[in-house]
Amino acid sequence: MSIKELKQNCVVETVIEKSKFICYCFVAHSLQEVEACLSKLENEHIGATHICYAYKLLGYEKCSDNGEPQGTAGKPMLDVIKKKDISNILVAIVRYFGGIKLGAGGLVRAYSNCTSNGIEKAGEVVREQCKKISFCVDLDKNKQIGIAKKLPYVLNTQIAYGENICVSMFVKEADLANCQTDLNNIFMTSLNFDVDSNNFYF
Repeated sequence: MSIKELKQNCVVETVIEKSKFICYCFVAHSLQEVEACLSKLENEHIGATHICYAYKLLGYEKCSDNGEPQGTAGKPMLDVIKKKDISNILVAIVRYFGGIKLGAGGLVRAYSNCTSNGIEKAGEVVREQCKKISFCVDLDKNKQIGIAKKLPYVLNTQIAYGENICVSMFVKEADLANCQTDLNNIFMTSLNFDVDSNNFYF
């Protein structure tokens, strides 16, 4: 399984009929990250007329008009996110009212277009779902670790040095069994593997 995420965070500012729309796009993997980003924006833009947002995490999505007429801001933003099929994303648009009302249709177009422009600037990247497999080996096993890192299905490797070398590898779930077999062969022993039950994406 693979998912699409933003390549990076970004900010895009647009002026429509004298109103300033500042679109913030964030990569967010949890509600805590979403809340932290929104709280930061609220502190930075105390004088803003509205801070509307939409986010889509794996298995959870939400949007807010934040005082704009119902259905004219948050939902159009979320519709763009869903149409582009992007996950782990928060889009927040800060609006400073310029004195000219846009009407319901104008607001929907403004928030939709700003969201699209923000996502386009941030870029998209496809990430593979994988599992995290961890094990520890003696300090003299750097050569074998170098070989293990080059296994074709290892998407990412994290290494921590202490009394031992502790290695975490991120591998597609379908390749877990092959990975464990190959690692045992590389290190010429039966390693004590810990497989994280969570899903990760690289």
